[in-house]
Amino acid sequence: MTLFIALLSIASTYFIQRLGTASEHIMKDNFKSIYNANMMASALDEMDNALYKQIVDPKHYDLYHTSFIRNSAVFDENLKQASSNVTEPGEELIVNRLHQRYEHYLAFVPIDVQTYLTVNAQAYDSLKASCLELFAINKKGMDIRNSRAKEVSNEAALYTIILAGVILLIAVLTLFGLPALVINPITELTNKIKAIANRKYSERVEVHSKDEIGELATSFNQMAIKLDEYERSNIDALIAEKKQSEAIVKSMNDGVLVLDRNYSFVLVNPIACELLGIQENDLLGKNANDVAQHNNLIATLVENIATPTGPKPIDGAYLRIYFNGKEEYFLKDIIRIERTEGDPSTAIGYVIELKNVSEFKALDEAKSTFVTTVSHELRTPLSALNMSLRLLQDERIGPMNEEQSRILSAMKEEIRRLIRIVGELLELSRAEIGAELMHISEVSPDSIVDAAVTPMMLQADQKQVLLEIELPSELPLIKADNSKIAWVLINLLSNAIRFTPAGGKVTLSVSAKDNQVEFLVADTGIGIEPQHLAKIFDKFFQTSKVAATHSGVGLGLAISKEIIEAHGGKITVTSEVGKGSTFRFYLKTS
Repeated sequence: MTLFIALLSIASTYFIQRLGTASEHIMKDNFKSIYNANMMASALDEMDNALYKQIVDPKHYDLYHTSFIRNSAVFDENLKQASSNVTEPGEELIVNRLHQRYEHYLAFVPIDVQTYLTVNAQAYDSLKASCLELFAINKKGMDIRNSRAKEVSNEAALYTIILAGVILLIAVLTLFGLPALVINPITELTNKIKAIANRKYSERVEVHSKDEIGELATSFNQMAIKLDEYERSNIDALIAEKKQSEAIVKSMNDGVLVLDRNYSFVLVNPIACELLGIQENDLLGKNANDVAQHNNLIATLVENIATPTGPKPIDGAYLRIYFNGKEEYFLKDIIRIERTEGDPSTAIGYVIELKNVSEFKALDEAKSTFVTTVSHELRTPLSALNMSLRLLQDERIGPMNEEQSRILSAMKEEIRRLIRIVGELLELSRAEIGAELMHISEVSPDSIVDAAVTPMMLQADQKQVLLEIELPSELPLIKADNSKIAWVLINLLSNAIRFTPAGGKVTLSVSAKDNQVEFLVADTGIGIEPQHLAKIFDKFFQTSKVAATHSGVGLGLAISKEIIEAHGGKITVTSEVGKGSTFRFYLKTS
């Protein structure tokens, strides 16, 4: 294509140069002489007109004489230029004749009327005829050169069209031949690359040339050979590792199911098959969602598999499965295998593990039973001790000195603390049992707020803390245990008042949001350190500041969380040290 463009450029330049030369000759050889002839004829007319007016109007002789002299100079200048630009055959003779006749014309100036009408008129006619003769001979030369320029133009157009047609024909033939020379090898190489991508390392590209494509094909073949060698050297190790992994999984005492990114089973150990009541061959290669349609247990296991939450009881309860001739308890643990750690979008598989926690469940139930029994057993003697202390403080029994009264007051305070701890332990035991002990009904948030706020008013006044209630006029009913939710609010309000200094404010507000009712308790107290926020609802957890200044065992918020979650709700906290804390819990509307 570069050669074709060069040929067209050379041809076009050649013909343009020829056309330019022809036009230049027309301008140089003829146009100037024609211009000179016209100018001499015009100057001669003006000179003759000036002579005539000198004769008929002698009064303005000087004016007309000046015009004659000026036009005579124009005639002289153009005659001089015409003499120096003789290009046509016979033109030199005409120019010499012009000189002679012009001198003859000037010989009779100045003149009288008779001379002007006879001799001068003949000299004018002969001089004017020579000017027209000069014009005619150059006009003829211009026509001849113009014809030649047209011939050159037609010739240039013809040769250019012929050359362009030949080039176009060659280009079209070359274009049709390109696939066989360039595109076919590239297409073949592309297909081989796709085969290599599909792990077909035995593919090779035939090398037919030594150009760039040939070098590329050679490099591709070398790469395929290296990949084939690498594949063969590692396949045995991969098979051995796969067998080891399968042996480890199948030897585990917990049920294990391995799924790929498309949720198809790729590995299942015997324990999992026994728990699911299905054969291994009926699971491998099957999609978990398809199998779940016919197996409720599998449907429970693969629920929310894309967002694993760790080993927690499902929906607040353990999985109960009949295994080894008895009902046992299991926890589901989903492990997401990610290509890039921390990026869920790169998940390449999932591992579902069923952990047998029957023994831990039995221990947990034994602990709950023990706590409940001990709490019940302690409550009666503690109440009796509290009553005895009150009797001792009665002056009717007998007077006591100041030291004895102080000791009795301290003992009474400790007895009350023990009674409160025993009560919290009993409440926690009931809350852990779940919704079975809840008396759920449709209740108004107003009644819950009234039951919670009334006993807190006196405590707020004693602490000199402002208790502010924000309760809309119309709120939807909620499904809840009135007394349990009131207990949660009392606990939150009590904590807020306790940890808010005098002059502070505690706010209780209720609002409806997205089929839920939000209860909010905010204070302007000491706040909670950021590192403690994640553990604030744990059992027996207390921050160092709270443990140092307030009595308690850290069960109130744990019990509150158990109660709210037993209602299917959620409780959260936000806080800033020195500015206060905000507790929120949400309950569904009826």
